[in-house]
Amino acid sequence: MATLNETWEGLAAGTMDCPEQPAILRVLVTRARSTASNPDVTERLNALRVGSVIGGPEEIDIYREYAKDDSLDVRTEVFERSKSLGKPGLNAIRAMMDEPDYPLSHQIYAHLFDAADAQSATASRHLLSHSDAHRRAWSALLIGKTAGASMVMRVQPLVNDPASEVSTAAVWALQMLNGEECGQAPRPSASGDTVDGGSALVVTTPETPSEPSDEPAPPIYGFESIDDYFRALGESQEPAELVKHIRTYSDDMLSRGLRECTQRSVSPAQRRGAALAAARTGNTRWASHLRRLMRDDNPGVRAAVAEGLGALCTNAISVPLGQMLQDEHQSVRAAAARGLVQGAQRIHAVPWALSLLKQAVPSSDEDGEPDIIEAIKALEGVTGA
Repeated sequence: MATLNETWEGLAAGTMDCPEQPAILRVLVTRARSTASNPDVTERLNALRVGSVIGGPEEIDIYREYAKDDSLDVRTEVFERSKSLGKPGLNAIRAMMDEPDYPLSHQIYAHLFDAADAQSATASRHLLSHSDAHRRAWSALLIGKTAGASMVMRVQPLVNDPASEVSTAAVWALQMLNGEECGQAPRPSASGDTVDGGSALVVTTPETPSEPSDEPAPPIYGFESIDDYFRALGESQEPAELVKHIRTYSDDMLSRGLRECTQRSVSPAQRRGAALAAARTGNTRWASHLRRLMRDDNPGVRAAVAEGLGALCTNAISVPLGQMLQDEHQSVRAAAARGLVQGAQRIHAVPWALSLLKQAVPSSDEDGEPDIIEAIKALEGVTGA
């Protein structure tokens, strides 16, 4: 009878069948998983070969142990072996969502996209804010293909992404999430060029060659903390570029920063910056933090909150947003009007918002609220009134 080492080597070499004894199988599975910490790449590759002979759920569990291996050769082997298993192998491939190698990550995302794997939408959500445009684009595509309308708010900010491959992917994803007609997905290529059904995607008309973009890459800032970032954003007179920096922070960091802005004394600039940053994410989970700043003493903060609530609008948020039309400060009322224009279209409540806006303008003083008048005209244009 072969020793355990001889059995291991025979399975790895493909010269021995898998033993049937449960006790031996358990030992082999344990060894295959624990070999992930072995510094010898050859031994780790052998463990994957042993896993493929063992088969079943244990094979997938073994592959998952090596999904983030230090060696590209090992990770590539994990992907190829998992892919060959079909649907069961997706569980291991999803564990490779953060694959650092560019070409391999492209293969991983493309395979999950082609498989229409619904769980990939959840597994890839964190990539929407990744610093790499290639990953942001694939995340949008994965979510667009398999998720529901609840993900619209998460994808929406990417429409304005500085990288064209990301904004194009986001537009396609939103069309899918909203059940609209759309063409083939604009997949990013392994080289970074956007492709659509195998051919280069040209954003201009077919007769006009696309021009190289003069838009600079998003600036990189060296803020020591998210509090410093909020403060700088709140003090900025032109925050359009600076607000994009929010993508570099995790949800946990943003949650902590917003919580501190509402629970302790911080500067008005920091509170305003927090509201601008939360709105930029498009994530409605931050709306509850903004609501705590609705009655802030500083009108600049309240104005930022009003526009932020419009960007994060839900049915529940629309009511307090409408109440801000009665704010004592004109700039806040104007911001609330702009927020309603944006939010009402998101929640399909344009007639309701029009009614609120019209009530906010006394018939004898229509010239006194030009921003609200503009908001009314904008929504009437949507309804065709």
